[in-house]
Amino acid sequence: MGNTGLIELEDDPICSSAGCTQYKHPEAKSHPMDYFVPDFGKDQDMISVEKATVAAEKVRGKKWDLIEKPDLPPRNYFVPDFGVDEDIKNVESSIKSEEKRLGAWKPVQDGNGFWNMPEAIDNSSYAYGANYINNNGLAQRKSH
Repeated sequence: MGNTGLIELEDDPICSSAGCTQYKHPEAKSHPMDYFVPDFGKDQDMISVEKATVAAEKVRGKKWDLIEKPDLPPRNYFVPDFGVDEDIKNVESSIKSEEKRLGAWKPVQDGNGFWNMPEAIDNSSYAYGANYINNNGLAQRKSH
């Protein structure tokens, strides 16, 4: 592999398994807690909202129920069938033509459940120009 002498293979832990003692965080300064908070009552915005709500309920003739649940969306409605999508038809046609040309694509599953997918051994199926030589040392044939 080259010069492996430059790689350090030993641990350099900051702390031992006994824990960190030299890098302890300082104690957090405490702030006042459980102190008296005066109650000045409802603020002016809350009072205004309550008055507006009462007025709106009076105009509408209905008490506003915040727990009221909305209707569920419609179920079992008609969905038109427009047939198979054009993109799907094009893909199916391409698969059919390639399987006719190259044979059916049949992946095999091994004992571990892994799918062994057929794949190109080399890149001879790609076109790089008239004078291209593929990985096997063979000249690339032009397809018509």
